[in-house]
Amino acid sequence: MSVSPIVIKVGGALLDDTAAMTRLFLSVKDVQATRPVVVVHGGGPLVETLMASLGLQSTKIDGLRVTPDEHMPYICGASQALPISSYAQRLWLQA
Repeated sequence: MSVSPIVIKVGGALLDDTAAMTRLFLSVKDVQATRPVVVVHGGGPLVETLMASLGLQSTKIDGLRVTPDEHMPYICGASQALPISSYAQRLWLQA
């Protein structure tokens, strides 16, 4: 029987905290020795800034952004600028 992965959702604001990101990925490295780990991220302030600059309104429900389909190309493009994979690669994790 295969082991289910642990999925960790990282808020966009955490991406601005280098020490927190390093601690997170050191923990991921430890857990990855025993089971798969998937880290997904939010865009946080980066996406909010992008949406505002494009004149697009973000909608939040219970503090979580609800992204309409027509905004997804912008969100995906903004995600390329996020440093999350570089943190993983610095610690020799698969990114």
